[in-house]
Amino acid sequence: MSDEREQLLLQYFLSHRIVAETEIHSHFPRRQFEEQVRSINLKLQIMMLEIKRVTAEEDGTIYWGISNLKEDDLVLLASMYGKNEIELFKAIVLFFFNISHNY
Repeated sequence: MSDEREQLLLQYFLSHRIVAETEIHSHFPRRQFEEQVRSINLKLQIMMLEIKRVTAEEDGTIYWGISNLKEDDLVLLASMYGKNEIELFKAIVLFFFNISHNY
């Protein structure tokens, strides 16, 4: 039974991509949801995928979606930025992150 619910949850993410947490919990009970996500993530690790939770900075809304954990050429195709531009952006973010944690 649990596998069927996990399969349904995974299919939901595949079809909806990014979903607000309130929307998810209108379909999937909160008390079982996080355990199902942990179980699914264990199975998705082999494919370098993970269901992740993100909080929007603008309004604090929580969203869930499937994230690609692998950094390869295919991931770079999904971005309008080149590999060097992405590396520069990462360096800038890390720089500001380090500054904010040193004060």
